[in-house]
Amino acid sequence: MKADGHRTTTESEWTTAFDRFWLAATPKWFEWMGWILVLAVLGFVAEEAGTVLLWLVYAVSYAAVVFYFQGFFYSVRFDGFPLIKSERSRRAISLLISIALTFLVFVFVTVIVGQLEGKL
Repeated sequence: MKADGHRTTTESEWTTAFDRFWLAATPKWFEWMGWILVLAVLGFVAEEAGTVLLWLVYAVSYAAVVFYFQGFFYSVRFDGFPLIKSERSRRAISLLISIALTFLVFVFVTVIVGQLEGKL
């Protein structure tokens, strides 16, 4: 996947890109929402049962989701940064963006899981 800030496109190309994005993103979104729901249920069950094994499953699952998002966002190639000429700098900026996006998703997942756990 590539995000290029310098590329110029026509309105038709934007429409096509917009359609492709939502056709690809919507199934992924609902897949991720399923993961969040599973995390909420695991957290709730671990809290209610109080067993170390369930807490371990919950912690490993939570970590797996966080690391998945880090890998997912790092796989997006961010191009078109002004004044960034070297590949090493581009990769560093991409890494920083992916870390920021992963952190935001982590906060989002934490809030949603916490709210769902309180409602189950």
